[in-house]
Amino acid sequence: MNRKASISFPISKESALALVALYFFLSPSQGFAQPIPPPSAPPGAAPTEPKKAPSSKNSGDLDASPWAGYGEFNEEEEEIADTRFFQTGRFFGVSLGGGMAGALGNRGLLWQGGFPSIDLKVHYWFDFNLALDLGFNQSSFFYEILSRGERVDIKQSSFGASVKYYIPTQNLSSAIGFASPYLVLGIASYTKQDFSEKTEATTEDSQAGVNAGAGLEFVISHRKTYLTVEGRLHSIPYLDSNSTDFATTNAIDDLAGLHWNTSVSILFTW
Repeated sequence: MNRKASISFPISKESALALVALYFFLSPSQGFAQPIPPPSAPPGAAPTEPKKAPSSKNSGDLDASPWAGYGEFNEEEEEIADTRFFQTGRFFGVSLGGGMAGALGNRGLLWQGGFPSIDLKVHYWFDFNLALDLGFNQSSFFYEILSRGERVDIKQSSFGASVKYYIPTQNLSSAIGFASPYLVLGIASYTKQDFSEKTEATTEDSQAGVNAGAGLEFVISHRKTYLTVEGRLHSIPYLDSNSTDFATTNAIDDLAGLHWNTSVSILFTW
């Protein structure tokens, strides 16, 4: 019967303990292999990811929001505009001028004259583009009834307020920009006095009306003196607008028609 040969290495107890100690000394500890959590996290907690910044989509929504035009977003631009106006703008002004006045339609067929027309205004500017005018105007007319040998003199005066808007000219040609065009819209109280030289009788009619027009303003001395050219149309509901008194004497069915006036004024500002 054959016996298998066996090889054995005798290991002493002291050698085995030394090998075990060497194994634990050279092998890395499992606890040190894990990532160290942040100080605020409890022991063993997984590390937290940093917070993400708001996406550009959200910021774009804020920029597109209609509320972005309010609040403090435009305060700096408004302060700059106000500072520029206080430094280079006008605040008050007085103008005096003269021109012509007349009427359109059937009233224009009857009335004659209209020169000179006196125009006096006081001005106040809110900013570079918007102003308020308080104005007084007076004109003289006459008409004749040849069949009766009668002449009637007419004095028409008005007092009212107007809002004036200066059209921005930064993107227009230099010639138009130099002229400073503007639009005007106003209301006024109109008074008409008719005096008959034959009967020496005077009739008076006062009505409220509206007017609109446009003008050009030329600089003579910046912030001091300007030359203004203006024209307006007036709608005045006088009581005799539907009168047929002149149908037989002057072949005019009624006195309907708009009124107009033009003026050239010198404007002084400060």
